[in-house]
Amino acid sequence: MEDYLNILIIKVEGKGCSRCTLPSKELFFKVEGVKGVHVFGNKVAVIYNPKIISSKDIIEKSGVLKHYYVKVLMETSLPLNKVYSEAKELLLMM
Repeated sequence: MEDYLNILIIKVEGKGCSRCTLPSKELFFKVEGVKGVHVFGNKVAVIYNPKIISSKDIIEKSGVLKHYYVKVLMETSLPLNKVYSEAKELLLMM
């Protein structure tokens, strides 16, 4: 059986500075179950193990809502061997 990870694509805008989205990466990495985070402009791809945590819990437990406005753009599940390359492609397409 092949392992799968989920990709959560969100739009992030700073409450004080709309362009200050890069620090959000650190907030997501602190959450157990998050395996990778890619930032491109104001969009963030969070790669996570859905067996450990849900997308809703990632947003809540990261504390990102204290500093940013967040809008979920999409969520998908991919095989482990494709998830990291696809996360970057999805960010570029959005």
